[in-house]
Amino acid sequence: MTSKKMFILAMVGLFVVAAWPCNSVFAGYLYGVGDHHPWGIAPTDGSEALVRSNAQGTVIETLWLDSRCPSGPSRVQGTIPLQVGVLYDVKIEGTYSAWSVGTWQSLGPCPCSVPEDSPQFPSPGVTNGPVALDAAYTFAWPKASPTPCPLYPSGVPIRRENLQFSLDGGNAWFPASPIEPTFNPDHIYTYVLEGTGHPLHAQVYTHPSSDDYGQLRIIIVPEPGTILLVGLGGLFLRRRKR
Repeated sequence: MTSKKMFILAMVGLFVVAAWPCNSVFAGYLYGVGDHHPWGIAPTDGSEALVRSNAQGTVIETLWLDSRCPSGPSRVQGTIPLQVGVLYDVKIEGTYSAWSVGTWQSLGPCPCSVPEDSPQFPSPGVTNGPVALDAAYTFAWPKASPTPCPLYPSGVPIRRENLQFSLDGGNAWFPASPIEPTFNPDHIYTYVLEGTGHPLHAQVYTHPSSDDYGQLRIIIVPEPGTILLVGLGGLFLRRRKR
């Protein structure tokens, strides 16, 4: 390819990225905000979630994370590596309980909170009951819980980090903030993660998790604009080596 053609290709690529609605992600998000791992991208303020585009790429993988596990945290592992340098929208939907069905039946809910009757996606093969958590928030408590509502002046929902990710094969785990600035009663949240060449791992960490129930559905979609950028970068590197 001639230098002139390479220059034209680069200009076209830059124009597409600049015009792409998802381009706001580069200005609207920072790595490593607060105590979040730099592989997770957290909004600098809630308004950034409002400017994201509705344009979506192709779903590359759907995972199911069951909150119930006989011992240790509940985990799920993807099978498709997330391309290095590409940003992925990871949409997580669902509700679960960190308390047993018996606890809800014997204690009932804390007066300042309203649990939902059942999980959006029930755990298979076990009895499911009221739920109080989603991917990002705790929105209800049983009575006499170790952390009753009066300890929180703002009441519920309360932002939690029970959901954690790993992008290095399950060695290091980190929480991340969803792009949605507040609690979503539909229990759907989007996390923006940068690929590192490994499949996505996710876990729900409660203790104990042996009496939890409810599943989270995880849908992974690459952002088209960053795929274009990574592709152009690889093209130029290959050309420079020749």
